[in-house]
Amino acid sequence: MNFVRKPPPRALAQKETLDSLDHWKMLFRNFYRRDTGYKQFLQSSCKWNSSLPNYGLEELNDENPEERSENLLDFLSTLAGFLPHSYLTQKLLEDTTCLQDCWDVIYEHYNVQISSNTLLDFEKLTKEHAENYRQYYERLLQHVRLHLAKEGAKVENLRNSTQDTLTISLMNLVAMQWLRKCHPELLEIVRKKYSTELRRGDQLAALVPFIAPNIDSLLSRHNTDNVSRIQAEGENSAVKCVQFNRPQRAPPGKRTSEGNKQNYLFCPGCFSVGKEMNVAIDFKHRPSMYPRTRAVLRFMKAGELSDT
Repeated sequence: MNFVRKPPPRALAQKETLDSLDHWKMLFRNFYRRDTGYKQFLQSSCKWNSSLPNYGLEELNDENPEERSENLLDFLSTLAGFLPHSYLTQKLLEDTTCLQDCWDVIYEHYNVQISSNTLLDFEKLTKEHAENYRQYYERLLQHVRLHLAKEGAKVENLRNSTQDTLTISLMNLVAMQWLRKCHPELLEIVRKKYSTELRRGDQLAALVPFIAPNIDSLLSRHNTDNVSRIQAEGENSAVKCVQFNRPQRAPPGKRTSEGNKQNYLFCPGCFSVGKEMNVAIDFKHRPSMYPRTRAVLRFMKAGELSDT
């Protein structure tokens, strides 16, 4: 029978993350499950005890306890050989009773053992430069999947009889957080863009494959619409400035002081545009001298698009 050749797992580095260790563990299992001598120790039902003769192993499949204990020592030594520090070898050989104990030793060594504390790292997960939006969503979803409440977990009057599973409702919540973390305004953009699908009952998580490739274009279109709206509002304000905010002349026979001139050197159009765009625009001039706001807004629009 022909088998697919699989590359051996890499040696673990000085620093590893929860995601990298989970991926490495999967590669380790898939590689050594093809070894007839090691396959038995990858099963969750396999137990051993270093304080007993032959690690407490019994005869299995015409393999006597002595042979099984030797294979176990080889297996644990091989596992320890992937670690960057040799001092964990004795801990794996003497302090473990099953494969899960081995994983716990390794995860504890890298300080990434899964707990309610590591669940809070969800907020620290930001989109990496090299990954796309869909990959970012899958990474967030995997983090939640790893932290599903175990059997026996209790909150108020609720207690888990079995381990939680990933539900559609939970996936929808992850999708909402994904949109928020990608861009603060993306939730409202998606609400408007996909209103038809959402109102007919499509789940938000089911729309992720359609939303992810279009996020950049959705944000770009949203920014363009905002600039156009501000430009229109600025031009309308300029018309009102000219029509209703003309400077008042000083009474006849009285000289207008410099301070009185400053009182009516104010342009509401420029003031509203500067406030909306959160930029400094000179508004201390007569409304009739309204500057070329179109050119200014085109410049601001180009700056926003380049930031995205």
